[in-house]
Amino acid sequence: MKQRQQTPPLDRLPQHTDPVPIPDDFPVISSGYFHQTDRSITFLHRHSTIEFGYCHKGKGIFIVGQKTIRFGPGDVFFIPAEENHIAQSDPGTESVWHWLSCDPFLLVKPFLDDFSIIDFSRDTWRWSNPLYPRGSFPQVNQLICSIIAEFDHKREHWQQFVRSQFYALFVLLQRYRHRVSRHQDERPDASGRAALWPRIKPALEYMGLNYGEEIDIDALARSCNMGVTNFRRVFAMATGKTPYDYLTNLRISTAAMELRSSTRKIADIALSCGFPTPSAFNRAFRQMMKVTPKQWRK
Repeated sequence: MKQRQQTPPLDRLPQHTDPVPIPDDFPVISSGYFHQTDRSITFLHRHSTIEFGYCHKGKGIFIVGQKTIRFGPGDVFFIPAEENHIAQSDPGTESVWHWLSCDPFLLVKPFLDDFSIIDFSRDTWRWSNPLYPRGSFPQVNQLICSIIAEFDHKREHWQQFVRSQFYALFVLLQRYRHRVSRHQDERPDASGRAALWPRIKPALEYMGLNYGEEIDIDALARSCNMGVTNFRRVFAMATGKTPYDYLTNLRISTAAMELRSSTRKIADIALSCGFPTPSAFNRAFRQMMKVTPKQWRK
């Protein structure tokens, strides 16, 4: 197995703003097809506009704010304005992306009757999950793909169509954000989470980069300068999961993407995702996905 590249702690990485010139007449820009390499992460950047990223091909890690997340084909990422982020493809590979940057107010102003629909401030979205996997959010995936297709072909009245698709997308994102927040009433409030995430981010980063290797809970706790008992408590408060469940979900999610996007043997995928035996992988996969790996691949 190829050794994964190590990323320095996020608070030690240089950060800078990349300006995005959004035109007033049609306030959305498409990047075209962008190839993301496996180069080491040496900085974080941010933009003055909101962004949507769609992964056409490839896998790797995506850092958004304090989160390190695995990505794969069909995933959509939403990045609020002024939020630090960067992507890195898996070692020896590249991923193919499409990025859409826009001014939400100018873009859908003709449709607006509720201005909360375009509330995409960084503070509002800081604790929302930026990842919208195709399997879990098919409508988001379809809208993004439809917008990209309009930029590719520019058919008659394409700009009006793009505006309407973005309006539907904004409504969906607000609906999903509120739906998630209703299930987090027992978690710490925003100020509490703000204090907790930095405390566990060394562990999150390490798991995101090394999920295929054996990971020791004691080492994770030490990386965060905590005892094991305290680390488990803080981790659960910040993520809603135990470290073991978080790591297992990360491994299964990565394996699920691999099963759909490659023809590798199931046993090989299980091993590369950190499961010592196929039987252990099958049990964990079925418990989380409600089907066997073989059924999922079909």
